[in-house]
Amino acid sequence: MLRNIVLLLLLCLIYSLEASDSDKCVTVNVNNLNDLVLKTFRPKPCMTVNINGSGKMEILSSDKFKTPLSNTPLAQVRITGGTFSIDPNFFKQYRHSLDVVTLENNNIPKLGYHVFQDLILRQLELRSNNILFLSNPFYNCSIYNLDLKHNKIDHLSDITFSYTRLFHVNLANNSISIIEPHSFPDTVITIQLSHNLLSSIGQNIFSNLFNLVLLCLAHNRLEYINFEKSDLGKLEDLDLSFNSINNLNQAGFSSLRNLKRLNLRNNHIKSISATNLQTSKLKILDISFNFFINFPHASLPESLNVIYVFGNPWNCKCLFDIEDSFSGNVVSNTMDCKLSQIVNAPICISYGGLCVDDRNNTLINAFSKEVSLYSNDCRDLLQNVIFDYEH
Repeated sequence: MLRNIVLLLLLCLIYSLEASDSDKCVTVNVNNLNDLVLKTFRPKPCMTVNINGSGKMEILSSDKFKTPLSNTPLAQVRITGGTFSIDPNFFKQYRHSLDVVTLENNNIPKLGYHVFQDLILRQLELRSNNILFLSNPFYNCSIYNLDLKHNKIDHLSDITFSYTRLFHVNLANNSISIIEPHSFPDTVITIQLSHNLLSSIGQNIFSNLFNLVLLCLAHNRLEYINFEKSDLGKLEDLDLSFNSINNLNQAGFSSLRNLKRLNLRNNHIKSISATNLQTSKLKILDISFNFFINFPHASLPESLNVIYVFGNPWNCKCLFDIEDSFSGNVVSNTMDCKLSQIVNAPICISYGGLCVDDRNNTLINAFSKEVSLYSNDCRDLLQNVIFDYEH
C-alpha cells in the first residue's frame, strides 16, 4: 500500500516537472525569417524569435512557422528585430491557442487589413515598431490589453478599431494629431494618449465611450477641450496636464458626473467657471503651475479631499480664502520634488489684504525660471494623478 502511494507521488512529481518544463519559452536566434524553417528545436507553446537581420523587408507568413511548430498549439509568441509585413493568414492558424502576442523593436510600417482577425488575446504588444498606419488590423478581435506606444501613428479613424472588443489601449508616444469621432469601441475602459500632438478635443470625439474609466491626454498641445456632449458617465480619472489650455469655460466637466481625479497641472489657465466644477464626486484636483490669481473655491464639491495649488501667481488674500474654506481638507501649496527645497520660491503676492484679480507677472516669471531649472526632476514625478485599473 505504502509502495503504491510512493509510486503515485513520484509519477505526480514527474508529470508536474514535465508540465512546468512545457510552459517555458523556447528562444530562437535567426538572421531572417526564412531561417526558422531550417532551425531544429523542441516545439513549445511559448516562443521568442530574435531576428538579427540586415533590415531587408520580409513577409511573416504561415510557412515560416510550419516546421517544427505546425502541430504545436502556440499560446505566446514574441518577435523582435525584424523588418517585415504580416500575412493576414499567419496568426489565424493559432487563433484557438494564442493568448499573448508581442511584436516589438521591429520595423513594421503598416499593419494591414485583418492581420489579427478573430483572435482573442489577453495581451497584444506592438510597441516600438515604427508603425505609421493602422488599416483595421484588429477586425473581429477581442483584446484585453493593447500596447501601441512608441510608434509613428498620426491619425485614428472610425475604422481603426471597428468591430473590435478592446478594453485597455496605450497609444502614448506617437504622433497623433487627429482623432475622428467613434475611433474607439464602446468597450474601452482606459485610454492612454499622452505624448502626442493633439491640439483640441471636440465634444463628439469620445461621445460613445460610456464604459471609459481613465483618460490620459497629458503632454499634448491641447488648447481647447469640450466634453459637454460626451457620454462619459463612468469616467473617474482625467489627466490634461502639460498642455496649452487657457480656457475651460466650455470644458464641460460638469457632465463628467463620476469624475474623482482631475489633473490640470502645467497649462495656461487663468480662470474656471463655477459650473465646470460642479461634479459631485471629485476627490483630487491639481491646478498647479497655471495662471490662477483667484479661484471659485466656494463652488467646489464637498467630496474634494486634496487640491494642489502651487506655482500660480496667487493673490495672497485669495489663496488664504481657499485654505480657510478647506480647513478640514488638504490644500497643498508645496512641491513633492526638488522644487520644494527652493528657499526663495515665491508663494503669493499681497495687495493690501484685498482679494483682487490683478495680474502680476513677477510670480509668473519667477515660477517659469525655477521650473525650467528642475523640469527633468519634477515633471516625471508630478505629471500623473492617474492610477492603474484592474477589471
